[in-house]
This record gives sequence, structure tokens and C-alpha cells, in this order.
Amino acid sequence: MLSCGIKPNVVVFIYVLSACSHCGLEYEGWNWFNAMEEIYGISPKLAHYACMVDMLSRQDNIEDALEFVNNMSIEPDKRIWRTFLAGSRKAHGSIDITECIAKQIIYLDPKSARYYVILSNLYALHGRWDEVEKLRRLVNLEELKKEMAYSMI
Repeated sequence: MLSCGIKPNVVVFIYVLSACSHCGLEYEGWNWFNAMEEIYGISPKLAHYACMVDMLSRQDNIEDALEFVNNMSIEPDKRIWRTFLAGSRKAHGSIDITECIAKQIIYLDPKSARYYVILSNLYALHGRWDEVEKLRRLVNLEELKKEMAYSMI
């Protein structure tokens, strides 16, 4: 593309950053993310930030991902926090950051039971049964229902 003189656009960078994330190419991902604005004059959108959060959390760089989110030039939405939550659940560090992320997304989307379930499962994984019970009581009190999964063939 570049060798043909065609400049990448906003969508191309989403695919490039996503590819870097899925291939574990953190260094290259950072290079492309920085080049977006510095070389191509493209301001990152939420989708680009989500790709970077995904990339960092997949590499188990949860603290770096949190710093990245806190320094974003735009306000993180629930998509950013959801991406972060998915990555941090798989991380090998303490649950403190994951707990903080889950609480943040519950604050942004309080009527979605799935985040309460994720947080409850996290507490159960770490033997924090009192917290599991509190969350289940809250879900019942708020009459939240977990969305049923389905597949289409």
C-alpha cells in the first residue's frame, strides 16, 4: 500500500493495530499507533484505543494498559473498559486492577448483569465468597438478568 503511494486511512489503522494485538507485536503496534498522528495526521478514535488496550492486556501489561487508558486524549467508554476487562481477567497479576475495571464498567452500564457475573466469578476464583454473595444479592435486588447466549448456524 505504502509502496504504491496510497496513504492509510482510519479504517486501515484499526486493522493494522488489531493484527499487531492478535500477533503479539506490541513494539510494532506502538510504532503504528504513534505514526497515525505523527506521520499520517490521523487522530486516534475509540476503536484505535481499544486495539491498543487489547494489545497491552493480551501481553499481560495490565499496568501499562491502565496508564494508557488514564492518559487517553478522549474519554474511555464502556467498549474500552470491556476490552480491558476481557484482557485483565486472563492476566496473571493480582485481582485489584481487574476489580477496579469491573466496578468502572458496572458504573457505566449498571443494568447489564454480565459484568456482575464476571466480577462474581473473579471473586470466586480467588475465594472471596463474601463478595460473591454480596454481588448475587445485589443482582437479585436489582432484578438483573443475564443475557442468554445463542448461536446462529
